[in-house]
Amino acid sequence: MSFMSKIIGIATILAALFAPAFSVNGGQPATVQEYPFLAQLTIHKPNGHTGRCSGSIVAQQFIISAYHCIVEPDFNDTYAIENTLVITRTNDAYNGSSTDGIVHKVERFYHKEIDGYYEFSAEKDLLIIKLTEPIEYNEVQKPIVLDGKENLKLNDSAIFAGIGPLPDQMADIFREGETNVIALDQIVYQYNESIVQSGGGDSGGPFFSKVNDDWILHGIIHGGNIIPRISYFCDWIKEVTENELNC
Repeated sequence: MSFMSKIIGIATILAALFAPAFSVNGGQPATVQEYPFLAQLTIHKPNGHTGRCSGSIVAQQFIISAYHCIVEPDFNDTYAIENTLVITRTNDAYNGSSTDGIVHKVERFYHKEIDGYYEFSAEKDLLIIKLTEPIEYNEVQKPIVLDGKENLKLNDSAIFAGIGPLPDQMADIFREGETNVIALDQIVYQYNESIVQSGGGDSGGPFFSKVNDDWILHGIIHGGNIIPRISYFCDWIKEVTENELNC
């Protein structure tokens, strides 16, 4: 990986973490009735704060999100596993006292190794979460299909969704926005930020479209307008999950 691509990766993550947070700016409310694969993560941090990210159901015991969501200088994977919850089957942001939604505990994480805190190039930011118990599929919680065929091309349209807050507000609901691909290579898509933007708790959320009758997960929200491509990770996904997940 070139020095410049490292700088771009770090810059986009810093922008997502420290810029004022907004959720799918220019988008509209999204529901699990329409997108039943939507999931959200909360992580209770040692300082008492709660982090929030988005994700996607991809199998009965697996969620895909962004690795940078569960990394901090003052805790490790063991702490993150014990203090992360995954919530499905709800349109609303989980606040700890909600009766809506299903709360899942984490068994383990799969991710690539990074060289240091914030060393998150797009090619290392995919996180696979294995849950302790399988999700019971129904009309408002079921998986999205992983894109192993590179379905998106230049100028194609796609949707992204996330649970991040709007300016000066607490996170409240999932929102979605439709945009188009303005650049791509084998690792990432770049989308048109002049239409919609992502930020804050949207990290890890799905970048997806409908192909025939199936919702297809093409990538995840990384930071800025960068989307790591699922197709780039397919061999790694199959290897680390011992073929429990396939593209």
